[in-house]
Amino acid sequence: GWSRFNILVMLPTRFALVASVFMVSDAFLFASPNNILAARTSHGGVHRLFASPAAAPLRRSAPRMSSGEEGVQEEVGYLSLQHAGVLVDDVERSLKFYTQVLGMKDESHMRNPNLPYPGAFVGCGDSQIHLMQLPSLDPKVGRPEHGGRDRHVAVTVGDLTPLLKRLEKHGVAYTMSKSGRRAAFCRDVDSNAIEFVEEKS
Repeated sequence: GWSRFNILVMLPTRFALVASVFMVSDAFLFASPNNILAARTSHGGVHRLFASPAAAPLRRSAPRMSSGEEGVQEEVGYLSLQHAGVLVDDVERSLKFYTQVLGMKDESHMRNPNLPYPGAFVGCGDSQIHLMQLPSLDPKVGRPEHGGRDRHVAVTVGDLTPLLKRLEKHGVAYTMSKSGRRAAFCRDVDSNAIEFVEEKS
């Protein structure tokens, strides 16, 4: 059992803990649960302390969307999609596929030579695709048969027929758009999906 001496000794500790909770209550309201760690359990109670940035893993929160109450924001003058990046296992093999099968242009001379990993640029009209030889967590098997139901890069072509003939000649499987428009989907040698949309001039 607890003696009177024990109770008298513990009372200051209990009052100090309660006072500390009130002092940091405002901070707890604005603190993320990810920045608070359970330090240790003592006398049946869990003491929670703010962790230093180095002590807890950093987790990015979702970006806040403005409600419009902060005034009119500056308009961003977007022009076009300059390039899309895809991850590949072997850049030389992928470069042959994109140029010899899909008929894109090798524009690797425009790539920054200081990048610390192998890669290549292929041109598709006014835009480019950056082939990056880097590890990928995406599975190579088990992806949707139709690339339109997977993450994909979409490019436009003036006439879809020559591309389809190329795919058939090289034995590359493709599917047509489910929307009924004139568009086709295929996958490269690393299972990256590509959409080709016909736009007649």
